[in-house]
Amino acid sequence: MESELLEAIEVLSDHPAPLVAWKTYAALGRLHAGMGRAAAAREAYSHAVALVEGIATNVHDERLRSVFLGSTAVQEVLGTKSKLSSSAPASC
Repeated sequence: MESELLEAIEVLSDHPAPLVAWKTYAALGRLHAGMGRAAAAREAYSHAVALVEGIATNVHDERLRSVFLGSTAVQEVLGTKSKLSSSAPASC
C-alpha cells in the first residue's frame, strides 16, 4: 500500500491534481500513523493540510468553500494533523 501511495504522489508531482493529492497524502498519513511512524504521518498530513488550505483559498464561492472545509474528510485531516502536532516531541 505504501509503495502505491508514494507512486501516486510521484505521478501527482508531474501532473498536479490537488483534489486527488490531498486525499493521497491523507491516506499516506493514516498508513504511517497506523504503523507507528509519527514523524512520517505528521509530514504527510502537513502536505494534505497545505493542499486543503490552497484549495480553499482558491474557492471564491463562500458557500462552496464552507462545504469543502466542513466536509468530514477535510475535518478528519485537519483534526488529525492538529493531534499529531500537539503530540510531537518538544524538539520538533
